[in-house]
This record gives sequence, C-alpha cells and structure tokens, in this order.
Amino acid sequence: DEERVRRELGDHLHDIVESTVATEELAMTIEREFGQAEDLGREIARAKGRFRTYLKKEARKFPIVVAVAVVLAIAIRLLWITPFQAVNDVLAPAVSKGDILLVNKLSADYRRDDIVVFREAGRAIVGIVKELRGDAIIINRKAEGDRRIPRNMMVGRVFDQWRRHTQGTLGKPWILVLEAILLVAGLGIWVYGKVKAQATTQRTGRIILWVWIVTGAIVLVLYFT
Repeated sequence: DEERVRRELGDHLHDIVESTVATEELAMTIEREFGQAEDLGREIARAKGRFRTYLKKEARKFPIVVAVAVVLAIAIRLLWITPFQAVNDVLAPAVSKGDILLVNKLSADYRRDDIVVFREAGRAIVGIVKELRGDAIIINRKAEGDRRIPRNMMVGRVFDQWRRHTQGTLGKPWILVLEAILLVAGLGIWVYGKVKAQATTQRTGRIILWVWIVTGAIVLVLYFT
C-alpha cells in the first residue's frame, strides 16, 4: 500500500546515501535509480500542479455549498424555527431585554411554565404559560397580568435562548462547541487523508466540513438576522 511503498523508498534512499562517499558517485547513483534530475523535477512540478488543480476544484464547490446552506437555513427559519428578540424586562430574570429566543413554530403541546411567543394586535409577544383552558392558553406577563390567548394566536414554544447581556455568551453553548468540533475534526481528517493519500478519508473530512458550513449558516441566520 501507499504507506509501505513510501517507507521502502525512504529506506532505499538511506541505503544509497550510506553506501556512497563521493558527491559525483552519489549523483550518478541517484540518477541511475530515479532518472535524470530534469525529468524528476518535471514530475515533481506536475505533482504540485495536480495539487493546485485539486485545491481550485474544491474552491469552486465552496460557493455552491454555502448557497445550499443559506437556502436551507432560510427554509428552516420560515417553516420551522424563528428567532424572537425580547424588547423589555417584563419577564426578567427568565427573559431579559435583548435576549434572543428560538421558537419552535411546529410545537402544539404546551405545558405550565413554558416560555412561549404569541401574537396580539399584530405584535409578537413573549410570555409564560400559566394554565391551559381548552382552546385557549392563559399567559402570564408578570406585572402586566394574565392574558387569555387562543391557540391559533400562538407562534410557538421557546426551546433555546441566547442571553446577549450575560457575559456575551450563548445561553446554551453546545452550539459553539459543536461548530468547533466539526471544524477541527473536518480539517484534521481531510489533512490526514491528503497526507496519507487516502481518498475515503479525504471525502469524510470534506463531508464534515460541509456539515460545519451548513450548521454555521443555520446558526447565523437564526441567531443574528
């Protein structure tokens, strides 16, 4: 295999150097074993050219992957998950002004103490479920009192929260950890596969990097737009 051939070639070169004293004799031995220096140089140049071509080919795929990631992220935002930013401290400390809430628009079952978003007078408002009453939900807004909201006016249930004014970190940092793991793993596996000339390993690394791009685009669209 590739690793064995490379190891045998290294041992062969070492034996040639060890068994040769004069520079001229060393040059003649290498030429006899590997051919003219000019030919060897051209082969190396061609190999470098192939590597540059490979990088250019991968670079051409990048805009396509990014475009697909953005389209997927926008579709998820429109159909499934939507961000909401709290505009006041009515529900503090549970929800503070400036917090970004991710709302699951497909949620249908609500429970007591769920943080939810509903629509009233054309506005999206955040509240906490206090009680379920048939086709309506009693929402608590603390100082503003309780409100009876029909289920068809519910936007959805909050499942993730980014506290912008609490040390500037995500309320659930697993997203950033996941992105970092995907990036490091993808690059590491791709480089290893390239060094070892293992096409399957390289492909695995590329797939992981594509997943990193897609999930990164989704996070950016959901949290920062």
